[in-house]
Amino acid sequence: MDKIGKYEEQDAVERAAELFDLDLGAKASPQAVGEWKDEFYRDEILEVGERCAIVYTESLFRRLEDGTMNNLLLSAARAYYDSMDGIARILSCYWDCILEKCKENRIRTIVVAGTDGNPLFIVGKEVARKKNVNAKITLVELTRRMFEIRDEIAAKSEPKKTARYQMGKPVHELARTDFGRYLQSAIPMDNVALVDAESYGSIIRLLLRLGWRIWVFLLASNNPFLSGYLNVVTEYMNAGRTAVSELMPWHVGDSIEAIPRPYKVEELERVHKQLYVKERKTSQLYGMCGFLAYWALARRARDLTVESIDLKETLRSMTPLLRPGHELSILSETMDEWTGAWPLIEIWVKEGLGFVKPRPELITGSVFGKP
Repeated sequence: MDKIGKYEEQDAVERAAELFDLDLGAKASPQAVGEWKDEFYRDEILEVGERCAIVYTESLFRRLEDGTMNNLLLSAARAYYDSMDGIARILSCYWDCILEKCKENRIRTIVVAGTDGNPLFIVGKEVARKKNVNAKITLVELTRRMFEIRDEIAAKSEPKKTARYQMGKPVHELARTDFGRYLQSAIPMDNVALVDAESYGSIIRLLLRLGWRIWVFLLASNNPFLSGYLNVVTEYMNAGRTAVSELMPWHVGDSIEAIPRPYKVEELERVHKQLYVKERKTSQLYGMCGFLAYWALARRARDLTVESIDLKETLRSMTPLLRPGHELSILSETMDEWTGAWPLIEIWVKEGLGFVKPRPELITGSVFGKP
């Protein structure tokens, strides 16, 4: 089903407007839209850096219609629905693999790392529902910013405190801090799978050092000791007769991280001896576009069955979209590499952490059933 009724789009727009207290009848003049665009870009640059923020913002705003705010948001809803098909297909196959491996290894708790993983959580719940899988899928906020680890990609949103847990520092003291207590309260220490869109492994290292026994499922991996689903699939395809860009895992992973979100995680906060994740709403249009993007992804996933998806064809068909103008479907740029990447790998080796399950040869899924 490639078409949705206008009432569905309108319902999504009205819910977004209610959440962000927007008058849908208000004027959306070209000047007002230009101001919205500047505000949207300022939020997006904090997530994916300047280069990717420019192409993503331009790709969205060339699709938006002025007139009234209702017109503007309806055009955003259509743009996201039209662009989410490929991402929904990829994530559905990814979750099919995750759920298959968790069932085989009797893993009943699956933790999705938010906020970059929010789109994964949305699709994962839908795939699990269709497969009637009895697994607990939860969303837990895990960001470098929360753990005061420097992240220059989002330099303008750096934590206020000094980054105490840089990669070269010992982590034994972490267990007695708010950071350690948060992890212990949020993630079971055994028989658990951690799912993320893209990762270098900085927080995973902390978990391993503190004694967690976890399986890690990444859509795209930036760490040779952590398997990435699309890393394996891309290598498999290029070894055969179906060529795709070798950078496809990162184009897809960065595209998911570029999706606007209705809120932003700030830091851990203690209130009356209770730990909370401090969050704030993003700017109005950015947050509403995030809501509509999540709606579109959920709507696409609802209409899909994994058995009907040809993942190799999906990836092959997305390769021509790796050019400006299609960034809502897949970013034509990739984010700069985190400067902490190689120091992290060096200390990973020094600490003898080794490979984390599942190893690449264990990531199968339905794609490998179609040579």
